[in-house]
Amino acid sequence: MNIKLTPLAKLLAVTACAILFIDACSCKTCGLKTDSIEVPDFVFEQTDKLIVERVGKDFFKKYIHADYLASKKKRGKYEVRYNFRMLDYNFVDEKILIITDTTGNLYQNSKAIGIPVCVLEDNGCDFVVDKERAIEIGVENNLPEGIKEWAVEFRWSEAAERYIWHVIATTREFGEGESYKASGEEMMINPVTGEVLKQRKWNIF
Repeated sequence: MNIKLTPLAKLLAVTACAILFIDACSCKTCGLKTDSIEVPDFVFEQTDKLIVERVGKDFFKKYIHADYLASKKKRGKYEVRYNFRMLDYNFVDEKILIITDTTGNLYQNSKAIGIPVCVLEDNGCDFVVDKERAIEIGVENNLPEGIKEWAVEFRWSEAAERYIWHVIATTREFGEGESYKASGEEMMINPVTGEVLKQRKWNIF
């Protein structure tokens, strides 16, 4: 049986569908199992703003995505997590962690971990120094060859509050387990400018 709708009925039907569509789009966690989500949308809205202030809106939309299932409520605080990945630089595949209070504001005395400094510095997220160039910089600055291949890692440094290339040379190593001893030299390199931020000796006794 065919049902003919009046123009007014058609308009109401279209309006209702549009409202449902808009509501669906505004819910960030829709489609996920709600019993697995521990952090409410309004907290993510606050942490989104915090990240956008540091990286810019376009960069945020392109490279940073909320990890709803890994974000947790813990001891009256929220651990809000994001994935930060740049296909332009295949070594950039990192995690962002922001600890907030129950209102979504940064928890007292805590620092956000893993948010790049895109808008705080010129070319702040142009990570033009790749692993090969980081090794070259180590050679140019006389980092010792050591007794085994250098450990080279792109990572977040809490001390420098930025992403770095961390190059570790091991010059001495013996023992194992609780008796393990080693020493060497490490270098921290700015992945944007290639500047050596720190070069120092390290020891494990």
